[in-house]
Formats: sequence, C-alpha cells, structure tokens
Amino acid sequence: MADHFGVTNHSQVHHWVKLYKNNPQLLYQDNRGRPAQVKPETMTLEEQVNYLKWR
Repeated sequence: MADHFGVTNHSQVHHWVKLYKNNPQLLYQDNRGRPAQVKPETMTLEEQVNYLKWR
C-alpha cells in the first residue's frame, strides 16, 4: 500500500491502518490543511465578539 500511494515511510501506513481499524469514521473526515479563515464581514457583531474571545 505504501508503494501504491508513494508513501516512503511504511510505519506511517501501519499507523494509519491501525487508526482506521479503530475508528472507520476517520475515512470520511477531511483533516488536511488549515481550517478555513473566518471572514468577520460575514459574521454578526455577537459572533465576532465570541470568535475573538475564543481565539
């Protein structure tokens, strides 16, 4: 499988398989990259305040 997908670290593939066997729902999640930036212009004033509080 590592060769098929071009992954040079075989232990990484082993780790992924172990994770997916324990929780198959992970296959349907997209955890790649950074979360999308939130644009303050599209938020209400209350949402902006809450966003800034938890940032």
